[in-house]
Amino acid sequence: MRGATVSVLCVFGHRDDEAARWAAKYLATELKCNVSVAVGIHIDHADGSEIQCLLENCREACRQFKDRVRADRLS
Repeated sequence: MRGATVSVLCVFGHRDDEAARWAAKYLATELKCNVSVAVGIHIDHADGSEIQCLLENCREACRQFKDRVRADRLS
């Protein structure tokens, strides 16, 4: 598995970059191509468990996306 270099631009005080950074690195590495990821998530006063749930949902969405791209490449 190869690595990937990730650059993130984010709004001060927001944590969308956590999901964006993980998604970009995961998808670029798994799909072996350049990717661009845009993330915008907002929940008022999210607590730690809600943030963790959001991050896991983002990861699962990326896994499903990767699987679909790979399947399309094979067809």
